[in-house]
Amino acid sequence: MSYAGIAYKLFHKVAKRYSYLFSDLKDVLKLAGLPYSVEEYFCIYLLTATIVGAISFLSVFLILSLFFNFLISLVGAFLVTIPVMGALTLFFHVYPSHLNAAKRKKIENILYFATVYMSTIAGTGAPPQTIFKVLAQFGEFGEISKVANMIVRDIEVLGMDITDALEHAAERCPSEKLRELLWGMRSTITSGGDLKKFLDEKARGFAQAYKRRLEEFTHTLSLFLEIYITAVVVGSVFILVLTTIMSLIGGFTQQLQTLQLLLILVGLPLITAIYIVMLKSMSPTEV
Repeated sequence: MSYAGIAYKLFHKVAKRYSYLFSDLKDVLKLAGLPYSVEEYFCIYLLTATIVGAISFLSVFLILSLFFNFLISLVGAFLVTIPVMGALTLFFHVYPSHLNAAKRKKIENILYFATVYMSTIAGTGAPPQTIFKVLAQFGEFGEISKVANMIVRDIEVLGMDITDALEHAAERCPSEKLRELLWGMRSTITSGGDLKKFLDEKARGFAQAYKRRLEEFTHTLSLFLEIYITAVVVGSVFILVLTTIMSLIGGFTQQLQTLQLLLILVGLPLITAIYIVMLKSMSPTEV
């Protein structure tokens, strides 16, 4: 049995009474692609909270009991566990929205290229379902390939027609731009319009938006590079020179050498890694 299944089996009765506390996540769970109802997600939260709470309380209690009496250890463990549980609750509330935002960003990063690709296939006269079937086979399109795969599954497995499959996919899509594209394709197919012409027009609009995002990212990248060189590289050299002079004048050679080693071996790599992660998360090319 899966973790979600165990959680639901243990806490489904409690979830039926109190899952309204997570009712605001109903639409977010669907858009984030998490295959859980609000009740199931609340059960997962309860099981995780039980495990994390027990581990946190017992570990803190055992550590404190080595230095303090039973009552102080008990109170201390309780006081530490409260913020841990608060952080866990916050995580379960925020995680679906974070996942939703990450998927939306990845979709919009590749949407222009996927639309051009769909327009090219539509120009061959292929039926709409073939467009998504081919698109689903290319993992390079990331989240859009997953959406296409869902449309193909709805058509081939669930027996939906293309318009119903597009509607179903649009309702579960985390990106407003892709949602508009799917609704537009549905309207074009229903009215018998020129699908290639529609996709070409959307591709031009997406191209302009993508160009603006690239320009903004280039400006941001230049700004971050200047900050990195000034604050990190030059700052590190300044600290190394300053601590070397201090060691020659006032002693504390061993301590200052340790500080310099920590700066070079830990500080610089850590700050550089943080910069890389930040820039990668901001990049419009991340799919």
